[in-house]
Amino acid sequence: MYSISSTPTISYSLIQNHNPAGTGNLNGIPNAATSNYPDFVTPLDPATAPSTTGDFHIGTCSPAANAGTSTGAPATDLFGSARPFGANVDLGVHELQSATDATPPSITCPANVTVAANASCQATLADYTASATATDNCSAGATKTQSPAAGTTLSLGNQTVTMTATDPVGNTATCSFTVTVADQTAPTITCPANTTVLVAPGGSYTMTDFTASATASDNCTANPTKAQSPIVGASIPIGNQTVTLTATDGVGLTGTCTFTLAVQPNCPASGTIWYVDAAAASGGTGTSWACAFQNLQAAINAASSGHQIWVAAGTYKPTSYPTGCTGCATDRDRALA
Repeated sequence: MYSISSTPTISYSLIQNHNPAGTGNLNGIPNAATSNYPDFVTPLDPATAPSTTGDFHIGTCSPAANAGTSTGAPATDLFGSARPFGANVDLGVHELQSATDATPPSITCPANVTVAANASCQATLADYTASATATDNCSAGATKTQSPAAGTTLSLGNQTVTMTATDPVGNTATCSFTVTVADQTAPTITCPANTTVLVAPGGSYTMTDFTASATASDNCTANPTKAQSPIVGASIPIGNQTVTLTATDGVGLTGTCTFTLAVQPNCPASGTIWYVDAAAASGGTGTSWACAFQNLQAAINAASSGHQIWVAAGTYKPTSYPTGCTGCATDRDRALA
């Protein structure tokens, strides 16, 4: 079928191991396990051609059945049988003189699947056809397709996926399963920098709201809720307090961060005079009577050569053992150093 001047267009033809350009052609692959298998009574190996041993009558499972066109087709097939027999002319030299296979295939879907949403709160549908099992009475079996197709973008929530098995003559069967796109990513939160606040000597700090200074984000929740511990209004004594901020997204996933809140007495800067008063409030820096140390050893530790230590009336006891003392165990062994 070749001209020296042109290559003809072939349509509605059944040619083994060849699928020419044109409309409605079927590549009759001589393999019973493929959907293009023409279901010949006796297939012919092309390597043995020319030969008269093949029997090209098609069976009830042939995809060639009803796949041709009546336009230009002869009224009978090669064997003298009237055509068409069914809804349309069959491809090839033989017109099947019986109904085609009417038994649909069967298909079993995979179990329901949950996948994690990505950074855009979506997921890309995978190809699940390999996870479905399809069988058919025809030797070529059934082809499997999926809807929506693999690569489809899915939003958060449930998506019904339908698997379809199609046998060589077009009988179909379906099953379905659910792909759930779930938010499994915790939000992130960034805390403010460590913060120092000043209070009166011996006083405390009333906790304020630091959540507005924190930045929270999530892949699915536009504005995660923010909370802090200790809560707003809590009384924080002098010293270092760890503050924990928590971001919670729409499904309850949480992310945390921490920073340090340093509560310090509002005392003057250090000078050359250090103050000691046993009755002073705790946390003093020794730089004034209002901020006096409560024990004498603290003043000794802070003082340098030439400094003065002023001590209010009261009783002061050593609080530490002398350096190098290995047998010290009682208060009488303690000393100012």
